[in-house]
Amino acid sequence: MRSFIPLVCALVLVGCGADRPSTIGGGSSPGTQAGTDRQAIEPGPLSEPFARLVPGDDLDAIEAAVRPPARFAGQTPRFTVEWRTFRFQHLGKVEEKRWQVVLDGDRVVALLRSGDIELVGFTPDHAPTVLALPKERYHLDNLIGPMLNTGQLLGPVWTHGSIYDEAQVAANAQRAQERWESDGRTLVLVRQRRSADLDADYRFTFSLDPVYGYRVDADQRIAWKRPPGPKDAFHSATFCPGNYVPWPSAIRYDRTVFTPADLPGWKGWANNNLCMERCDDGRTGTSGVVWRDGGFIAYLDPRSGWSPVRTRKDGLGPFRATVCNAHNDFHISLRFPEVAADSAGRRAYRCLHRLMAMPPEMTRHVWDGTTLIQEGQRGLILGLGSNQDFEDQPVLLTEPRRGLVWTGGGPRVVDGHAHSGAKSLEIIGRSWPNLPQVSLAPGQPYRLSAWFKVRPWTADELAAAQAKDAANRAKLAKDGKPQPPAVDWSGPPRAWIAADYYEWSPYADAMVERMRTNEATRIGEWQQVILDFTAPDWGPFVNIAFHADNGVALLDDFSFAPR
Repeated sequence: MRSFIPLVCALVLVGCGADRPSTIGGGSSPGTQAGTDRQAIEPGPLSEPFARLVPGDDLDAIEAAVRPPARFAGQTPRFTVEWRTFRFQHLGKVEEKRWQVVLDGDRVVALLRSGDIELVGFTPDHAPTVLALPKERYHLDNLIGPMLNTGQLLGPVWTHGSIYDEAQVAANAQRAQERWESDGRTLVLVRQRRSADLDADYRFTFSLDPVYGYRVDADQRIAWKRPPGPKDAFHSATFCPGNYVPWPSAIRYDRTVFTPADLPGWKGWANNNLCMERCDDGRTGTSGVVWRDGGFIAYLDPRSGWSPVRTRKDGLGPFRATVCNAHNDFHISLRFPEVAADSAGRRAYRCLHRLMAMPPEMTRHVWDGTTLIQEGQRGLILGLGSNQDFEDQPVLLTEPRRGLVWTGGGPRVVDGHAHSGAKSLEIIGRSWPNLPQVSLAPGQPYRLSAWFKVRPWTADELAAAQAKDAANRAKLAKDGKPQPPAVDWSGPPRAWIAADYYEWSPYADAMVERMRTNEATRIGEWQQVILDFTAPDWGPFVNIAFHADNGVALLDDFSFAPR
């Protein structure tokens, strides 16, 4: 099992993301933006005092047991909030966004974007003094901090920024009302909605905790004016960058941990892209991801020791979460249990959630006490950024490892036949590692290369390929879909790698541009294939797929890296 890296007293904290804009896409930074047209927001006075909202939950119990130092005791924050304008390059257009930024003096604490709070700085010592958003489109892969949603039950608040059309929110008559309040030491975002079904009063309080540093307390009070039905839910998510992007330079957190309802303590997985695919689907050996009330979800950083954590205490009971296999974020839909109505016929609920970072002492404690899924299991994970010779494949799934994976069963690891070392991969037909998405840095030159050795099909392999093709054509005909081009079954064997740009989804989008390496065609010889290209300024995703036609190919010494 991977050990916790010892921490020194003078901790070096890699910030939540604003100081690492060049990590996405594996290459150098194309430039960043701090925002323009800055306009201060003048908060009103506090309408109610702030208190520690969540006494006695699991995280508080860990704090009491570990007794971490109060590193920030005696420090007085100077919170302010302001509007800033950002411009992002998209495919064929530039989008302008007007977002709010929370500051402590000159330190950047948080970015408020489309209904999400992104915690940019964990502590005063390491919060950036310059906000550094990318200039290309802003999306999940290049977010700069873990998120806390603010839009639950407040109407349509799109939480993924420029992926969706925010104009729909502005045009909606039931958009939430909001204001800011402050007493100098705390800063509060108040969001409210009144409707025929419910009243929602939310307070998101920014404070400087003596132990945790910057923290956000979400006090979300909901009063239903009718009994909540089975479709009424408190939706949320726990997205945190630094967990899943396959480029080595983007790796920050090595484990994902949560508090399960079916056993004491903590359960989790090593942050490799196969565990993210398997963690909630019954292959874990337990009951999947059932999150207990009073618990937390955390992303552990064994190097700096500061680990973002999301807590909950809401009285809504255990919740069976789904985990996105592409982004390693928990999709949360808490249901409302029956409660007695008050004299006005209202049914009241209070959801108390927090976002902050555990200090190193608590991170170590949770790391050491976590039960990992996939113990003893191995799988194929195809790394990026350096040469992959497959000598250590399949890798242990209790170790953090980023890279491309196959959800439907990947190629076979072949021992004893290789271009270098002893192992290679067997490619038959189109072999597509469909997770995760691979983002590119704008203007960055890349090289995609590998070595192939091809051979013709045997008679049995040819018959199997023809039967598979016929079954696929019959299914397409039944579904009323167009047929693929006819296959020349007498052609020579050949192998190559495809690399296609797309905008958002490899399933729903048409490819923007299709590229491919040269073909390997010499039977029985190792032959190198290469594709050099430079990513466009909007920072696309690229779809990588391995191809072997009219035969079988061995693949070795694969590399996809910045040049």
